[in-house]
Amino acid sequence: MTVQSGAELESHIVQYEIDPLSGMVLSESMVIWRGDGGPWVEGPHLYKIKGIYYLMTASGGTSNDHREIIARSSSPYGPFEGKPEPILTHLFH
Repeated sequence: MTVQSGAELESHIVQYEIDPLSGMVLSESMVIWRGDGGPWVEGPHLYKIKGIYYLMTASGGTSNDHREIIARSSSPYGPFEGKPEPILTHLFH
């Protein structure tokens, strides 16, 4: 299970294992991503593509600073290496 925890600048992504049949938690949660320094790191999506794990999250809230950021790792538990710029941003002119 990969989910958001915390709020605003303290938000981050945690991960833990669950039993898919019972929904019972099988492991302690661990922080795997703190984002790019912006607030509201949330909405994680974890993908495995050709043996590499990609973690895509929103950051910046729902206003001018909203963006999608992505990181990659050889393990679903990290460490994740972030791309230095967002892959999608929201800009007002």
